[in-house]
Amino acid sequence: MNDLSDIIEHSLPEFLGKAKSLEDKTIKRVDYGHEKRSNGERGNEVLILEFTDDTRVRIKLGSNAMEFRNKKLKLEELKLDFTLLWD
Repeated sequence: MNDLSDIIEHSLPEFLGKAKSLEDKTIKRVDYGHEKRSNGERGNEVLILEFTDDTRVRIKLGSNAMEFRNKKLKLEELKLDFTLLWD
């Protein structure tokens, strides 16, 4: 048994075509950490995948976790998301 679920519905079907461009690529390098904001401060967490054809995809992780912690929001108010960005 694995923890990966099957997709039952694509939430953004128009995004699927772009995401499918990742098929059959070979990952050359992986990096993970906080991205640098334009003012030099630490930004969101990001996972960077660099492929052997020198294309890169950044998977940017976002949440309201700080607001959740600071304002004592209810668990159902916690939001997590990710964005794929191509370089």
